[in-house]
Amino acid sequence: MRAALAHATDRTTRAEINLGIALACYGKRDLDGADAALDAVANDGSAAHVRALEYRGWVAGARTDYDGAVTSFAHALHVLDACQERDSFVEANCVQALSAFAVERFDRMAWATVMQRRATSGWHGAGLAYLRFLIALRAAAFAYDVEGDAYTAAAEARAAEELAPSVARRVQALCMRAWVSRCAGEKVAHQDHVRAAQQLFDGLESWAPAGDESIVPLVLAEELGNAGRQQDARRVFELYRAQPPTPPMLEITADPRVAGYERLVEAQILEAEGKREEAVVAYRDAFRIFAPLGYVRRSIVAAVRLIHLSSSDDYLWGHIDSVVARLAKGSWIGPVAAQLRRARHVAELNALQRENLKLVCAGMSNPDIARIRKRSRHTVRNQIATLFETFGVRNRAELVAECARLGILRFEAV
Repeated sequence: MRAALAHATDRTTRAEINLGIALACYGKRDLDGADAALDAVANDGSAAHVRALEYRGWVAGARTDYDGAVTSFAHALHVLDACQERDSFVEANCVQALSAFAVERFDRMAWATVMQRRATSGWHGAGLAYLRFLIALRAAAFAYDVEGDAYTAAAEARAAEELAPSVARRVQALCMRAWVSRCAGEKVAHQDHVRAAQQLFDGLESWAPAGDESIVPLVLAEELGNAGRQQDARRVFELYRAQPPTPPMLEITADPRVAGYERLVEAQILEAEGKREEAVVAYRDAFRIFAPLGYVRRSIVAAVRLIHLSSSDDYLWGHIDSVVARLAKGSWIGPVAAQLRRARHVAELNALQRENLKLVCAGMSNPDIARIRKRSRHTVRNQIATLFETFGVRNRAELVAECARLGILRFEAV
C-alpha cells in the first residue's frame, strides 16, 4: 500500500491510500502510524476529509482520549454537512460512536447531537440497521440514567429489540428491557425479560459471535446475576471468557472498558453467589478502572454496590453525589443513593439519637424533649446540635425535611 502511495499522483487516490494505511495501522494498534497517515489527508472538506476525522475519533478512543474522540466525531459530522458527497453510513457511524461515549459519560451535549441527527436522518439503507439498533439501545440507557424517563427508556429498549439485526442482538435488547424493569422495581417484568433472553440465547445451536457480538454473553450474565440466577449467570459468564479475543479492528476502542465491564459483571455474579469479600474486591477493581476514565455509567454501579456491601468511604460518596447532581430527579440513581444514605445515617444513630430524632420529627421543642427525657435544656440542645451535624443541616426544619427526603421520618415516627 505504501508502494502504491509513492506512485500515486492524483490527490483523491493518495487520500484513499492514506486512509487505508491508517486503518491498517489502527488494526495493528500502531496509533502513531495511523495518526501520521491521517495527517497526510487534506483538510479540504472532501469525503476523504470526513472519513479521516471519523478515523481520528477511533484513534483518540484507542488512546483513551475520549474528549478528543467526541470532538473528532462531532467535527466529522459538521464537515459532512457541507460536503457534496453525502455518506449516510459515515454519518450513522459517527452518530453511533458519539452515542457510545455520551451514554457512558453522561454527556448531554454529545447526546443532543445524537438525538438531533437521529431525528433528521432516515438511515434506512443497507447495513444501517445495526447502527440504528445500537443507538436505540443506548437511548434507553440515557433516558433512564440521565433524564429519569422510564417510559422513554422502555420504549427505546422495545424499539431496539425490533431493530435487532440478529438473534444475539435481540438477546442484548431483551437484557436492556430487563434492566429498565429492574431499575423501575418491576420484578416480574425483569424476571420475564431475563428468562426470554436466556431461552433465546440457549436456543442458538452454537455460540459463534459475529464481530463485536462477543459482548452479548457478558450482558446476559449480568442480568441473570441480578435476577438471582447465579448458576446460569456463572455458566454464561464462563462461556464469554472461553471466547477467542475480538480482533483489534472490530473493537470500538482499545481502552480498558471491556476488562472493567467484565470485572463489574463478575462482581455482581460473586455477590449473587454469596461471595461477599470476593465481590468487594471485584467491584473495587471495576471502580478503579472506570472512575479515572470518566465512564460514569459503570463506575456509579460499582460505587453503589461497594457502599452497600462494605464501605461508606468519603471518596465513594463524593463520586455518587457529584453524579447525582448532574441527573434529572427521575433518574433511578438518585433514589438508590438516597436509600444508601438513609441506611448509613440510621446505622450510625445510637439509641439516644434515635429517641431524640423521633421527638424532633414529632414536632417537640427542646424544652419539651428536656421535660420528657428528664434532662437539662443545655444537654438536649447539644444533643440536637449533634444531629444537625450528623445530617449536614442547620436547623430543626432542615433536619425534619432531610429525614422526610431520606425516608427516616416515616421510620422514626412508627
